[in-house]
Amino acid sequence: MDNFIYLILILLYSRLIPQDRLTRRERFLLVSAAVTAAAVKPASAFAREAPVLLYAAMIDRRTGEIPDLCSVLLAAGAFGQPARCPLAAFYVLVITGLLSAGGLLGIGDVKLMAAWAFAHGRLILAGLTAACWLCLLYCLAGRRKKQIPFAPFLAFGFLFVQLLF
Repeated sequence: MDNFIYLILILLYSRLIPQDRLTRRERFLLVSAAVTAAAVKPASAFAREAPVLLYAAMIDRRTGEIPDLCSVLLAAGAFGQPARCPLAAFYVLVITGLLSAGGLLGIGDVKLMAAWAFAHGRLILAGLTAACWLCLLYCLAGRRKKQIPFAPFLAFGFLFVQLLF
């Protein structure tokens, strides 16, 4: 039942987005990922979070912003799971908030990391490490810009860690 509720949330969210924020291909990808996530039995965190993280990565890459509802959906998916850890989310929020104040991270990245830390607790360190290594490889490959959207790297790191653990 919670898969169905989560699917409804994602589908409503994809309909509430203004048309200029999401291309047809991105909307199709988000909706198909949400339907696939709802079909997975039992409901796994990976299946629930993959469409949301994928959407956040697509929007951040194109616009440089991460919608707030992505963080809300990630945190909402944590309810009912024994691994949820509000203390880890608080620590991540404080540390990354300081990085955001220094101009190194955007506030959307901070909220995304805090929501994922709330859902997965101590795994945030492994996910963030994987994201940072991938970002470093991206920069070393010569594709560095003045500002790099970090959500695609976060999405990869978080999903990679979920597959491992």
